[in-house]
Amino acid sequence: MRLLALALLLPTMAEAQVSDIQRCIWACLAGSPGNTSPEYHQCVSQRCTGEAASTQADPQSAPEVAPHPAPQPPAGWTMGPTTDGFGQFANLIATDNGLSFAYVCYPDGRSYFILDDRLDGPGGAMHLEIDGTRYFMPFARSPDWLTVTIAPGAPLFAALMQGRQARLLGTTGDLISTYALPGADRALGPVLRTCFG
Repeated sequence: MRLLALALLLPTMAEAQVSDIQRCIWACLAGSPGNTSPEYHQCVSQRCTGEAASTQADPQSAPEVAPHPAPQPPAGWTMGPTTDGFGQFANLIATDNGLSFAYVCYPDGRSYFILDDRLDGPGGAMHLEIDGTRYFMPFARSPDWLTVTIAPGAPLFAALMQGRQARLLGTTGDLISTYALPGADRALGPVLRTCFG
């Protein structure tokens, strides 16, 4: 089975880099039918824990960073190719608490929003409120984070790229994070064009 890494997000406060373990876990998610599948769990167990996750791991088995440079991201964003070079990501850091909200896509049609792995809970019916308009986002819990599949042409993208502020609301309507959206078009636009033309 071909693994496609969804290398992105969760930069530390000081660095905007993704750990090798995180890259491995995203690769397992991308190369499987989903986060509840036996294939996903087997991949994580075999490739992302123990010696496979160590920095001493065989470089032949680890995904490599794509050789082409990513466009310069706007303030608050990180973006670029996934480690396998086939997909793209754009990651936004919250202005109030540093939590990540990321988009990942692949030219084969896979398209996801992913929330920071520091968020607890089972997921569920959450909303992203952009300049006062709420967008339903049924996030599902994987072992480490919350994900939702989204169509590349969904109206949410236009709202994000034209918006000023987004607020992520939990299942009870409580505020989780606030995101500044100026420049979103310069982060999401290139990512979407690279994946889908």
